[in-house]
Amino acid sequence: MGRSRINKGFKQLFVAFLSFSIFWISAALRAGNVMLTIQLAIIHCVMVIIFLVMYYLIFKTTKLKIRQKIELRWAVTLSALLILFIFVAFNGIYTHIHIVINSANFLVILLIAVSSALLEEFLFRGMFFQAILNILSKSNLPLTYSGIISSLLFGFWHLSNFFWGGQPLEGTLQQVIFAIAMGLILVAVRIISKDIWLSVLIHSWIDLVPSGPIMSKVAPWGSALLIYGIIITFLIFIIFIYEQGLFFKKKLLVSNKGSMEHPNEK
Repeated sequence: MGRSRINKGFKQLFVAFLSFSIFWISAALRAGNVMLTIQLAIIHCVMVIIFLVMYYLIFKTTKLKIRQKIELRWAVTLSALLILFIFVAFNGIYTHIHIVINSANFLVILLIAVSSALLEEFLFRGMFFQAILNILSKSNLPLTYSGIISSLLFGFWHLSNFFWGGQPLEGTLQQVIFAIAMGLILVAVRIISKDIWLSVLIHSWIDLVPSGPIMSKVAPWGSALLIYGIIITFLIFIIFIYEQGLFFKKKLLVSNKGSMEHPNEK
């Protein structure tokens, strides 16, 4: 059963990288088209819908089957910490969103933001995360490793803004680090909520902010590495201690059926 799950994970990983490549090529073909148009938004939405249908045909569900319920005090504590980190990491976003809402292109921006959030969540917190989780199901920390690897891939995904989007290299590299931190936040949300939809909602809200003007303003590397280094380390620690079962009476394990269970649970 374990070998079957690992083989299944490699097949899923192949599909994930294939999807990654298709959307990267799509971005390359659109290179130079910086105008936001309703036609572009509709085409992007159709591509994402096709991708979501493929996802459900392969993975069947978005849920992580964690049998043991987290204790209320830890649920409140973790939720508060995640909200705090989201607020700190994305400070100032409200002002930009207010500008976007009053923009003449608001509908187009909204469609692209929501469809992009759906694509990236189902690709990275969905396909990649679940495929790697299956491949590493026999390791001692499958959730932690899967969260880190899928977040690194999510960060590298944003290099397309340099290759195809004309974004400055230094700003793009800082965006990659930002995206890795953001990916870990969204992975933590996915694990704790046991589903993907809350992370989709958070991601959609963040994507309402155009990244171009923000990423063109490069922060000092020392402060950027310090801030995001702390956030990344903290989030890995949160996922690690969650997986070690420190929020529960017994340690959690990833079963061969794709659920989380306790060693003594029948």
